[in-house]
Amino acid sequence: MAESSTSTMTSTSKEESVEEDPNVVTMVDVLKEEQELEDDAKAVLGASDDQNCTYSQGYVKRQALYACMTCIPLSDDSLKPGGICLACSYYCHEGHELVELYTKRNFRCDCGNSRFTNNKCNLEPNKSAVNELNSYNQNFRGVYCTCSRPYPDPEDVIDDEMIKCVVCEDWYHGRHLGSNVPTLHDYGEMVCGSCMEKHTFLWQYKREIPDQDGVIKVEVCNGKADAGENVNEIKIEDTRSKIMKTEDRGCLLKELNPVVGHGAVFFSDGWRKYLCRCDSCQ
Repeated sequence: MAESSTSTMTSTSKEESVEEDPNVVTMVDVLKEEQELEDDAKAVLGASDDQNCTYSQGYVKRQALYACMTCIPLSDDSLKPGGICLACSYYCHEGHELVELYTKRNFRCDCGNSRFTNNKCNLEPNKSAVNELNSYNQNFRGVYCTCSRPYPDPEDVIDDEMIKCVVCEDWYHGRHLGSNVPTLHDYGEMVCGSCMEKHTFLWQYKREIPDQDGVIKVEVCNGKADAGENVNEIKIEDTRSKIMKTEDRGCLLKELNPVVGHGAVFFSDGWRKYLCRCDSCQ
C-alpha cells in the first residue's frame, strides 16, 4: 500500500513538474504539432504531386494550382486564363512568372492545351484541347477581391488579411467584405457577399458567432429585422434542433424563416452538416 501510494504521488509530482516547466515537450505536444503541420500541408497543397502532372487523374477534388503570367499575360485580354498543377510549374514553366492560386477544387491541369498555345506539357503531352468542366475566376488573371488587385499589392500600404470564400474560392481583404470579421477568428468558413446574393438560401443557415467588437445582434421575427439594426448580424435560431424535428417531415428550409441580408457571412465550424438534404435540396 505504501509503495503504491508513493508511486502514485511520485507520478503526480512528475506530471505537475512537466506542466510547470515550459521547456519540457511531451509526446502529446509532438503529435499535436505533427498533425497541425500535416493539416497545413493539406490546406496549401491538397492532392498535389510535385513529380507527376495530375492531368491523368481527371478533375482532382482539390489541388494546388498556378497561373502562368508568362504564357498568358495579364495584358492580353484575347487569351483565356488557364491553370497548371504543381509538377508542371516545375517541369514546364520553370523561370516563368507564376501566380500561386493555392488550392482549387475539381480542376484538371491545363498545361499544354489550347490555352497554352506556345507551351507544350513535358509531362503529359497528350491532352484534350479543353477541360470543359474547369471553372476560372479572376484569380487566374492574378487579381483578387472586389478591388481586383494583385496580392501582395505593392500599392496597398494597409495591413489586412486575405480571407477565402468557400463558394467562389476568391480571396478578399477583410475590409472589403461588407461585414465585421470576428476578431478572434472564431469561425469555420466565410461566404462572400456576392455568393450570398446568388445563393440566398444560405442566409437561413447563418448561426450566431461570438463577436468581441460589440456588434449588435438582433432577433428575427417572421424573417424581418427591426429597422436600423445591422442585418449582417441577424441571429437565426440554431438549426440543429430544427433538423432533428424535420428529418421525417421533408425540407428543412420550409421550417426556417426566410431571411436575406447583405455582405459576407462567417459560419461556425461544422455548419455544413446542418444543411438540408431532402430530395428537393440535393
